[in-house]
Amino acid sequence: AGDTWLSAPWFVVENYLYKRMLELTDGPTGGADPFAAQKAESLDGAAAAFADMLSAGLTEGEVSLPSLVSTALWGNLADLSLSAGAALIAPTDASAGGGGAGDASKLADAGGKMLADDTGELCAALEAAGGEEVVVVLDNCGLELVSDLLLVDGLLRCASPPRRVTLHAKARPVFVSDVVEADLAPTLAWLEEQGGGPLAGRLRDALAD
Repeated sequence: AGDTWLSAPWFVVENYLYKRMLELTDGPTGGADPFAAQKAESLDGAAAAFADMLSAGLTEGEVSLPSLVSTALWGNLADLSLSAGAALIAPTDASAGGGGAGDASKLADAGGKMLADDTGELCAALEAAGGEEVVVVLDNCGLELVSDLLLVDGLLRCASPPRRVTLHAKARPVFVSDVVEADLAPTLAWLEEQGGGPLAGRLRDALAD
């Protein structure tokens, strides 16, 4: 209604841009994800952080929900749509949930970067929920999805009685890095290649349930 690219609401303009992009690429590519290359690169860039997570024991052994919540939180800084594909997250932040003395220091440092920290209240609510269903809304591929999947695995492992965790992903690839259902299989394969075989196996079993 008379608006231009510069005067229309930005969210509307951005969604329209991605809609048109998919319209242009769906035909020639058979509906392939136009951002698959960027997503693969973001996984490669997460290797060092995931190695730190493995070393810190976040994928096996006793579940520490505060550590996994912190890891998932700081993984959010690796949003490709905000950084134009550049890595914004330091591995020391993304893997801040470890259990050693040095890792405790990293966790404290990460906590100091938050305006408000409700980790304790969140973890208490999750523990009080017992076997009730938990819904996780997936946002970005790469380090953020890896961190979210660690949290999902922890939620499944620590619940008594067992709980169901439902994942919500985008229906179509938009905003460069947004997770669609098809991104889960290559991410689990990547976790396996990086030494997280047991983690990937548990998540595959849960997704098949």
